Amino acid sequence: MAQALSEYHAALAAGLAAAPPFRLQRPAVALLLGTKVTDAEIDAVLEAVSHQRELLAKPEALPVSARLELLRSELSQRGLAAFLVPHDDEFMLEYTPAYAGRLEWLTNFNGSAGMSVVLSEKALFVSDGRYKVKAAKLIDPSLFEVLISDRVTDTAVQWLVSNIKPGDRVGYDPQLINLNRLQIYQTAVTAAGGELVACSENLVDLVWENQPARPISMVTGSLYEVAGHRWFEKVRDVAESLKENKLGAAVITDPASVAWLFNIRGNDVACTPLPLSRAIVYDSGRSVLFVDPRNVTIMLHMHLDGGRIEDLEQFPRYLEALGESKRHVLLDPGTSNSAVFAVLEKSGATVELGDDPCALPRARKTEYELKCTRAAHIRDGAAICRMLAWFDREAGKGTLTEMDVVRRLIEERLKDKNYYSESFTTIVASGPNSRDIHYFPTEESDRAIGLGDCVLMDTGAQYLDGTTDSTRVKVVGFASGEIRRNYTLVLKGNIALASQRFPVGCSGARLDTVARMPLWNAGLNFDHGTGHGVGVFLSVHEGPQRIGYKLGDCPLDEGMILSDEPGSYDFGDHGIRLENLLVVGKASDIEGGMRKMHSFEVLTMIPFDCTLIDERLLSKQEIVWLNGYHAMVRRNIEPLLEGADRDWLIEATQPIALRGSSEAVD
Repeated sequence: MAQALSEYHAALAAGLAAAPPFRLQRPAVALLLGTKVTDAEIDAVLEAVSHQRELLAKPEALPVSARLELLRSELSQRGLAAFLVPHDDEFMLEYTPAYAGRLEWLTNFNGSAGMSVVLSEKALFVSDGRYKVKAAKLIDPSLFEVLISDRVTDTAVQWLVSNIKPGDRVGYDPQLINLNRLQIYQTAVTAAGGELVACSENLVDLVWENQPARPISMVTGSLYEVAGHRWFEKVRDVAESLKENKLGAAVITDPASVAWLFNIRGNDVACTPLPLSRAIVYDSGRSVLFVDPRNVTIMLHMHLDGGRIEDLEQFPRYLEALGESKRHVLLDPGTSNSAVFAVLEKSGATVELGDDPCALPRARKTEYELKCTRAAHIRDGAAICRMLAWFDREAGKGTLTEMDVVRRLIEERLKDKNYYSESFTTIVASGPNSRDIHYFPTEESDRAIGLGDCVLMDTGAQYLDGTTDSTRVKVVGFASGEIRRNYTLVLKGNIALASQRFPVGCSGARLDTVARMPLWNAGLNFDHGTGHGVGVFLSVHEGPQRIGYKLGDCPLDEGMILSDEPGSYDFGDHGIRLENLLVVGKASDIEGGMRKMHSFEVLTMIPFDCTLIDERLLSKQEIVWLNGYHAMVRRNIEPLLEGADRDWLIEATQPIALRGSSEAVD
C-alpha cells in the first residue's frame, strides 16, 4: 500500500506532474526531496506523480460553451464588458507551462500563438497564418468569430473597439501582456471611450477548476564546453555595458536569457530546457537569480559557487528596492510583462526601455557553441536518415500511420546518450494534413499513410550540446508532376537563401524575398516567416534574429543560427516545406569585390529527396550546390550508419548529372 503523502510531498508531486514528463528519474526526485528522504517517500511521490499525470492527460470534460459562460459570469460580477485572454504567460514564452494554457482551456486551440477577446454576447479568436487550417479544425465558429491575420494584436484591437461602447471597462491580466501591446490596447480603448482595467486576479484561473500546478523540475548547470563562457564572465560583461550606458541595473525577465546568462537549464517548459526564472544584474557586477526554491538543489549552489539565489516570489520586492534606491533600470518592453514595469515605475525607478542585454550575445554563438551544435546536427542527421531509410522500406506496404513515424523517430534519437527531448512537437503530416502548417498528429487524429500521399516531416531535438530543427518531404509511391514542380520550386528557394552572400548590417527582412522569389514567379507564396533564430540547447525559436518580410529588423551577424524554410501549401492535396538550419559566417572578401560579405554555413545533415526534383527547373549553379551539399551529408553521416541504412544514404546522395553531360557534377 502506498505511503500517505505529507502536504509538502503532495504539492511536490503535483508540481512534478505538471512539468514535461521527459527524464523524471529517481535520483532527481531524491535530490528535490532533500537529504533525509527514504525510499518509501520517493516511491510514494513517484506513484502520486504518475496518478496526477493520468488526471492531467484526460480531456477537459466541460464543453467550451460552458467555459465561456463561467468566464462571462466573472465579467458580469466585476462590471467588465470584455476580458483579454492571450496565449502568453507571465514570462512571455512561446511554449507555455501547463498551468498557463488558458487560451487552450478556453477555446481548445493548442497552437503557439493566438488571442481571444470575450464579451458578454460574443467572442473573438485570432491567430496568424500558420494556424489557418488548425484554427478552422479546433475553434467552434458558433462560439468565436475566427480571424487569421499576420498582425494578431492589431486585429484583436480593431475587433475589440468595434464591439465596445463608451464607458465600457475592458479587463486584462497585466502579467500576461507586454508593455508594447499594452500601449496599443490602451490607446485604442481610450480613443473608443472605454477604460482598460488591470485585474489583480486572472479571471480564467478563477473558473478553471482542474488547472495544473506550477511545474517543479531540478535546475542544473550546463557544461562550460557548450556555453563557451563562464556565467560570471557573462554577468561581468552585462555589468560593464550598464556602466557604459550610465544604468544602475538590468531586469532580465526572459527565462531563455536567464538560462543563457547563468549557464543553467531546467525542465519547466515542454520542448525547451528552461527553468521559469528572472534575474537582476547590477552595474557593480552583483547579480541575483530568482527561481522556485523547490527547484534548487546543492548542485545549483555548487554551479553558481556563491552567486545569489532568491525565491521567485521575492522578485517584486527586489523591483521595489530598485525604485527605492532611485536606480536607472534597463527593461525590455517586448519580453517583460507590464506588471514588472508598473512595479518599477510605482516604486520610483527610472525605467529605460531597451533591448534585453543578453539577447544579442546569446544570438551570436561562440565557437564553442558552434562546435557543439555542429556535432549535435551530425548525430541528429544520422537519426533522421535511419528513420527515412526505414520509412522508404515500410511506407509502400500501406501499414504505417503518422504516429508510427513519430514513434520511430523518437526511438532513433533515444539511441544518442545526449538526447534530451523534442525541440517542438513533431509534425508528421500526410496527404491533406500536410497543408496545415503546424499540424501534429495525436493518437486521436492519427492518419493512415496511403499510396500517393505527400508526407511532410518537420522535427527538431534538444541535445545536451545543441538544438536542431529540420523539415523534409516524402511521397509514398508515384509523385505527380504537380508535387514534383512544387517541391522543386521550394527547393530552389531554400538553395537561393543558403547560397546568398550579403553585406554587414543586412537584416533578415531584406533576405526574405530571396527564398520567396522562385515561388512568387510561379504565382505561389507561403504564410509564415522564412526563418527563425535557434539556440544551442535552448529555444528552437530564438530572437532577435529572424528572416521574414514583416519581421526581421535585426542585422544578421556572425554566429547567428537561423532556419531556412520556404514552403508551398496552395494546393488541396499536399503541402511542402523544406528546412535547413544555417549559421552566419564571418564577413569575408569576394574576388573582384570591394566590400566584405557574410555567407551561410548549412548545419543540417539530411538529404533532400532527389526523386521529387524536376531537374529541368534547376539551374547549373543549383545542381552544383545540391551535389556539393549531398556530398557533405554523405561524408559526415555515412560513418554513423550501417547496412541497409548506409546503402540508403549512398543512394539518396548520388549526384545529379548536368543537362548535356553524361557525368554528374560534385
